[in-house]
Amino acid sequence: MRNRTVKASTTGYLLVLSAATIWATIGPAYKLITRNQQVLPAQAAFLRCLTGFFFLLIVLAIFRPRALTIDISDLPLFLAFGSISIAGFYLAYVEAVSLLGVALAVTLLYTSPAWVTILSWILFRERPSRLQMMALISALLGCALLSEVYDTSQLRINLLGIIAGILSGITYAGYTLFGRITLRKYDPLSSVVWPIGIGSLILGAYSYITTGVPTPSLEAWGLILYLGVGPTVVAMVLYIASLNYIPGSLASIVATAEPLIAILISVTFMEEKLNLIQSIGGALILLAVIMLQTGSSKSEDISPTTEAAL
Repeated sequence: MRNRTVKASTTGYLLVLSAATIWATIGPAYKLITRNQQVLPAQAAFLRCLTGFFFLLIVLAIFRPRALTIDISDLPLFLAFGSISIAGFYLAYVEAVSLLGVALAVTLLYTSPAWVTILSWILFRERPSRLQMMALISALLGCALLSEVYDTSQLRINLLGIIAGILSGITYAGYTLFGRITLRKYDPLSSVVWPIGIGSLILGAYSYITTGVPTPSLEAWGLILYLGVGPTVVAMVLYIASLNYIPGSLASIVATAEPLIAILISVTFMEEKLNLIQSIGGALILLAVIMLQTGSSKSEDISPTTEAAL
């Protein structure tokens, strides 16, 4: 039982880290898409989501048409998933970045593990251990340092921006919570295709009303295609699949490795620099992941979702 538990938890952590690595490329890709102002942020979010939806829809229609079938009784669940944790998250985060700047917006976004931990305790009776709480605190502090939230010259505080930032964290937590619920009945691909489609419709309406029709260049279309297939579909499927192996509260904490990976990508490929305090923040995030992995390897328990997956 112990070997099976360790193997399952390791698989779950690897799936989350793979998703986080793909998500970490979103920032650099958005920078490249919007640098000439051919595509505005809200437009890029809509095109990314729409491209991801059609890609997944075509793949499933050809290879797994049954995966496109859902029970009509589950339609409200998928509507909530798509509107809250796809469209709602994208829009809240775009507004938070616009109103607060990247540093504070990223920090508020990564309050999501705290929301997941609280809501998982309420909804799924997943009471966090002392080690998990220590890992959560380490991850949140690491994100704050990595995002340089202490640098007041980068911060633009206003109430609407703070609300948008907090909402981005809550709606981002919905990835985990809705994923946990849909996985009880559907596989990861079926769990995400219709929420992404619903999110696309909402984002499309918002983008058209606020910014008009986008006119991407050929280079921008290539990046949009990558964002649609990679971060929108593949990463989301990997993350939701990880919930078959580890509790959502742990997966959300491991996902905080995303900003660290994003900065490492920027340092390596975009000639950006990582200062000492940011390095400490990155170390705290890695510490959180190591703490969770070490704690799970010592555990003899196996969650119901993991038992079913094995």
